[in-house]
Amino acid sequence: MRREPDRIGEAVEEMLRAYASSVTPRRCTRQIEIGGVTMMPGDSVLMATFLANRDPEEFPDPGEVILDRKPRHVAFGFGPHMCIGMHLAKRELRIAIEEFLAAIPEFRITPGAVVESWLGGMVTPIALPLTWSVSWCGEGFPNRVDTILTICQLTVEAGRSLCPLGEFERV
Repeated sequence: MRREPDRIGEAVEEMLRAYASSVTPRRCTRQIEIGGVTMMPGDSVLMATFLANRDPEEFPDPGEVILDRKPRHVAFGFGPHMCIGMHLAKRELRIAIEEFLAAIPEFRITPGAVVESWLGGMVTPIALPLTWSVSWCGEGFPNRVDTILTICQLTVEAGRSLCPLGEFERV
């Protein structure tokens, strides 16, 4: 993306497919059994619509992130339930990636690191260990890193506040 910034938009679409973050809350209107689990009228359920983005009949190698795939995904819903703010969200993601790449030198996920995510109302990485050359420095580098780390921390906190772990019991 750094070498071809005009393709960041395509990469955003593939990342939305691969890491779609929202679920659709619904309430059962009648008793139904799915996979041996009985749900009663009034029960709350979260529909993992993002799993459609992992359908191998629609997306060859669905577990792989292929930045030039140009997917037709359902990260923002579909039909009459399509998110009205999706164009703004895509623009925000593109700008965030552009700014991140402008502030941080070439990087990679730290070798051997396992990226774990928290799944609530949003998919949120618990930590994202990045590695880059310590020889890289530029004017204002510490301030840019502090700003990015602050934004990342606020994003994680916002995601957790939407669906804090302590408010739910295992069923």
